[in-house]
Amino acid sequence: MATPLVAGILAGGIIGYVVGKDQQVQPIYAPKLGNEAIPALPEPPEPPEPPEPHTHLSRKILGMGERLTAVEWQVMGNTIIVEDMTLTGKLFVRFNDLNSESIALHLVNKIVFTVPFWRLFFDAPVQPTGFFTIIVGTGLELHERPIKAEMAELAARLGSINTFDRRGDVVWMDNFEDNINKWRITAHGTGASVMLSTGAARNGARSAKLVTGAETHSNTLISRFIVPPIMNVFGIEVSFALTPMHGTHILRLLINSGTHRFDTQLRYIRAHRLLSLLTTGMRWIDIDTNADPWDFHTSWNTMKYVIDVVNGRYVRVLFNGKAYEVSNIAPFIVEEHIAPQVQSQIWFRTGTAANLTTYIDDFILTQNEPP
Repeated sequence: MATPLVAGILAGGIIGYVVGKDQQVQPIYAPKLGNEAIPALPEPPEPPEPPEPHTHLSRKILGMGERLTAVEWQVMGNTIIVEDMTLTGKLFVRFNDLNSESIALHLVNKIVFTVPFWRLFFDAPVQPTGFFTIIVGTGLELHERPIKAEMAELAARLGSINTFDRRGDVVWMDNFEDNINKWRITAHGTGASVMLSTGAARNGARSAKLVTGAETHSNTLISRFIVPPIMNVFGIEVSFALTPMHGTHILRLLINSGTHRFDTQLRYIRAHRLLSLLTTGMRWIDIDTNADPWDFHTSWNTMKYVIDVVNGRYVRVLFNGKAYEVSNIAPFIVEEHIAPQVQSQIWFRTGTAANLTTYIDDFILTQNEPP
């Protein structure tokens, strides 16, 4: 005797049921001997659509009139950005657990953390003054290059100083808000000095005030040494305001590759509106003889240049609203076997026998600049 299943198959009848897309029960037919059409099996249900990504930003301001110990903020995110603050003192953050590593927050670097967290703890072991603001984000992805561009825009809207030319990856930058001693100061001549000042500022509340000596051709400069992560295409940028008629600005990047020293300089002479690059033989080559500056202390001039160390050439120069293609100009290069390093310098020089004053702000050193 045939079993019910065999009998159903032989008869071409129903041998089972499935639930269709419309949640209705559908029969499964066995093939029937003969020429009759066989009903098709129902299609499997379609997978549900993935939820739309959700982006959310939260902002928190903490007053800093007293010491902080494990001040907790229960917030979930994967990104934290430090915004401008008037903090004097040190501030630390711990992620998720009170026993986790304590990380210092520094306004100058606009530090961005990209780790998942669900709560934050803030500590200020020494009583500071002022306040600080942080931005916490969820639903932000940072590993793709297009998203990175979006994060650059987000950082700019939150007060980043990197707004003039966003190309390149930042190696180091300074907005001159908290401590001039990050730089080595050289001030020669009677009355020469370098200090932080509230007399002018491109962003924030302060800038660096440079005063030359009273003697003709005296120089005041600040220098910063950095061990470069990799030798490729560097960019250097600074902004300045209130340049006297007889003042000269020089932006300089000295690069030691381990076998050669690249002396790269961009000079602006205010009296002649002359913009020049240092080239072979320690000569200056003019790239603009009519570079107009802004002369008000609330209007800032920004200059930047890019140097390709691999190919030994300048790439481009930017001065306010103008861009110059200078890939046919080589820097001054000499053989020198010392440890790889990069030295950034900002010079201010007087062309007359008088103390001249200028303000500089928002210094940025980049690498991986597009050629």
